[in-house]
Amino acid sequence: MGARWGEKGIQEARVLVNILEACNVLDIKDMRTVSIEEVKKTYKTLAKKHHPDMGGDGYKMGVLNQALELVLDGINKRAKHTGLRWEKIMYIMRLEDLLDIIVNGEGEIQFNKESKTVDRNYIKNALKPAVEITVNIKSKKEEIEYKQISAWSESGVYDLDYRLDCGVGEDIEVGVGEKKIVVNIRSKATQVNINICDGITVRVYIERSGF
Repeated sequence: MGARWGEKGIQEARVLVNILEACNVLDIKDMRTVSIEEVKKTYKTLAKKHHPDMGGDGYKMGVLNQALELVLDGINKRAKHTGLRWEKIMYIMRLEDLLDIIVNGEGEIQFNKESKTVDRNYIKNALKPAVEITVNIKSKKEEIEYKQISAWSESGVYDLDYRLDCGVGEDIEVGVGEKKIVVNIRSKATQVNINICDGITVRVYIERSGF
């Protein structure tokens, strides 16, 4: 996308790390239903305010450009991802809570603002919630807590995508909960597999944005 305005601002500081922050920038209330047309309309309104030619700030324009890129990418994934039926998602569960229920057989969830005790069969066969996964990624330049919401996976494999500023040959640490893996970045894209427990695996795809 055309992002020559604000490029310097993006290079000077880390501005956005996940889709949730991008939604805040573009004032998106529900990523499950927002349309591309709505996003672009909001972007154009904010661009008139932040564009350097309009007296705005290059850094803020850079933030806005990156937010647009992340949100449009998220909408495309929403449409293409098999099983990612956002319009039917009624409940989002943290991976930590899901793990506790799977390991211990049952546990409590917050459903419609009320606490409810459920067992693993109810979670797998009836509720099938979307899962919020928090990944901690540490490189020489930055340490990020990255969150992504994924549709319920029957296979127990959850895929996350992340763009990281790091160099070739650099060791980075990727962690989900207490599970941590150190991986050496040798190419433009790297896949990290983290086995959380028997039946749950998080696959983190890291695209290198540095030199």
